[in-house]
Amino acid sequence: MDEARRESGLRAGVGDADQTGEIEDQGDAVSAQHLKRLGFVVDIVSDGNEALVAIAQTAYDVVLMDCQMPGLDGFATTREIRIREAAGSLPRLPIVAMTAGAAEGDREACFDCGMDDYVSKPVRWDALPALLQRHLVSYRLATT
Repeated sequence: MDEARRESGLRAGVGDADQTGEIEDQGDAVSAQHLKRLGFVVDIVSDGNEALVAIAQTAYDVVLMDCQMPGLDGFATTREIRIREAAGSLPRLPIVAMTAGAAEGDREACFDCGMDDYVSKPVRWDALPALLQRHLVSYRLATT
């Protein structure tokens, strides 16, 4: 794990945009606020291509991925992240789906593309710390 990340605490990437490609200011602000309360430094991107660039440039501890981002959606973005991890022998970055979709099969689609967990919107913020902790423990062990 890189020393700068260890010293600055946890870092989370959040991919969250509405169908028009505009960042959902209120939703992003709420997500960022809750993650900051948990000790995360938060970066927000509005589409999958921005997420790929951010992940290539920044050492994240977890990514909260909106499945319905414009352009390269969360499913395709996650598949690309997993391809890059395999090609570079990199540890598996925890990716948690955050989606308004609660239709049958949505959860399975998230896992099938390589996401590690799933939360539906509106997010139950009281349950998020335990979910993140499960993934952070295994990721930290893999990167130390």
